Amino acid sequence: MTANTIRMTYLVLAVIFLHLTVMPITLRIALFVDTDKNCGKLSVRLFFVPVFVKSINVKRLGAILRGEELVDGGAKDDGKDRNAKKNGKKPALSSPIVKYLLRFAWETAKRVRVRRLDTEAIIGIGDAAATAVAVGTLSSFYGQLLAVTDSAEVSRGGISPDYDTERIYTDIDGIISLCFADIIYAAIKAVKFNKRENKTYARYISDRA
Repeated sequence: MTANTIRMTYLVLAVIFLHLTVMPITLRIALFVDTDKNCGKLSVRLFFVPVFVKSINVKRLGAILRGEELVDGGAKDDGKDRNAKKNGKKPALSSPIVKYLLRFAWETAKRVRVRRLDTEAIIGIGDAAATAVAVGTLSSFYGQLLAVTDSAEVSRGGISPDYDTERIYTDIDGIISLCFADIIYAAIKAVKFNKRENKTYARYISDRA
C-alpha cells in the first residue's frame, strides 16, 4: 500500500466522520392517553423505526391524578427514608457520576431541535373551578416549554377544558432532532463544568486552611 493510498484512506474516513457528526438524529415521539377508552400508549421512533413502545396503565394514571397513589407512595417513601437514615447511606444524587450525567443531560436537552409538535389535549376533573385551574396551569407550562425550545412556529393544537365530565385525553405527536456534534459538545462541556466546580471547592478549602 503506497503513501498516497494511505492518505486517501484517511481523508475518506475523515470526511465520513464529519458527515456523521453533523448528521441529525431524528426522533419521533407519540403519546396517546384516553381515559374514556381506557387505553394509552407511548412510542419512540428512531429514523422512523420503532425503538420503544410502552402501553400506559390508564387506571393507575387516574389513581395518581386523584391522589390515591401518592398517599400510598408517600407512606412507602417514609419507610424508605427511615431505613436510609438508619443505614446512614448518602443519597445517590451526591455521586459525581450522577452529577455529571445530570449536567450532560441538561446540556444535551438545550441543543434539541423541535421539528414538529402537534398537541391535542382535553382535561376534565369533574369540577369546573378545578378544571379551569388545571387547564390554566398546564397551558402556562406548555407556553413556557414552547418558548424555551423555540418551537412556537412548528406547534399546532393546544389544551382544552371539559367542565362536565372527568376525563383526560392527550394525543401528542412530535419530531425532534439532535446531531452527534451536539452530544460530543455537551459531554465536553459537562466535564469542564465539573472541573470548574472542583477548582472552586479546592480554592474554598485552601482559604479555610
